[in-house]
Amino acid sequence: MSNTEFPQMTIMMPIYNRSRWLPLIIHNIKCQDYPHDKLSVIIDDDSDTDFLLKSEEDISYMKQMLYPINFTYINHKQKRSIGKKRNDLVKACNTKYMAFMDSVDVYQSTYLTYSYHVLKSTKKGCVGSDKMVFAMSDRDFSIHAIDCGNRAIMVHEACMMFTKKWFNASPKFANNSAGEGKNIFEGNEHQVAITNVMNCMVCIQHGDNTIDKLQFAKDDNKLDIQLSDECKNLIRNILKN
Repeated sequence: MSNTEFPQMTIMMPIYNRSRWLPLIIHNIKCQDYPHDKLSVIIDDDSDTDFLLKSEEDISYMKQMLYPINFTYINHKQKRSIGKKRNDLVKACNTKYMAFMDSVDVYQSTYLTYSYHVLKSTKKGCVGSDKMVFAMSDRDFSIHAIDCGNRAIMVHEACMMFTKKWFNASPKFANNSAGEGKNIFEGNEHQVAITNVMNCMVCIQHGDNTIDKLQFAKDDNKLDIQLSDECKNLIRNILKN
């Protein structure tokens, strides 16, 4: 596809106390092979004392780092659930197409272009993976895969891409911080297509996870693949801080 065939796309990122992960956030955004002049990023941060960007100088630095990607930083003083933040991010988005990124995972450079290709070719309103892949930082980044569940449609929130029309017709994200996307597909299943998670992202297990992801590290679901040395070193440096 040529540059002109890609529409404007917004990356939406909910954040809480993730300032030390800023190097990975920048890496994930800048590595995308989607045309950067067609991208916008909105970060919703309701941290308590650990704001991602603490000053106007920080925000200016972030804008310079990401240029020509358009960057918006929203700081909320009141902590909200992840589901509420995801819904608010969509409301703040003014493009037809949008995709989530989480702040502590590794995204493949193909995530946006691949997901958009699936969205366009299947003529669906939403795409995402029904599998999750984890890199266990406590086990030398061994990689393990699981299914998201046994429902007819269950897509991992962190690699969803969808249209605002599809979202507006959905039940929205639940107002909680675990499994907030569980019911968003009710009545919309026929408008969802499944992507290959290996073209999208790898979740990172670390001490600040919302749930203990080491529970998914089983011998029978271990994959014979590895993160790049660049990503491993980046994460190791972050976890040292």
